[in-house]
Amino acid sequence: CQEKEVIDFDYCVIAAGCNFGVFHKWGESLWFPTIHEVARPEGSWPHLDERFLEGRRRHILEEYAAIGELNKKSAQVLVVGAGFI
Repeated sequence: CQEKEVIDFDYCVIAAGCNFGVFHKWGESLWFPTIHEVARPEGSWPHLDERFLEGRRRHILEEYAAIGELNKKSAQVLVVGAGFI
């Protein structure tokens, strides 16, 4: 068959590596919930309470939407720290 086949797909990357973000005051990491009460107000997403499943779900959906926006712009992404541990 000489016809090209186009396969559309959506995806969400959930990577779990080091849970200590070296670039944040509280060691915040995108992939692990911010659970300490004093760290939450100073975090990158203080509007989400990640101590509960609903907060984690909302955070994942926000990141998924952000990745979708990057895709719409055909943006390039630099992955930092892959394989850190």
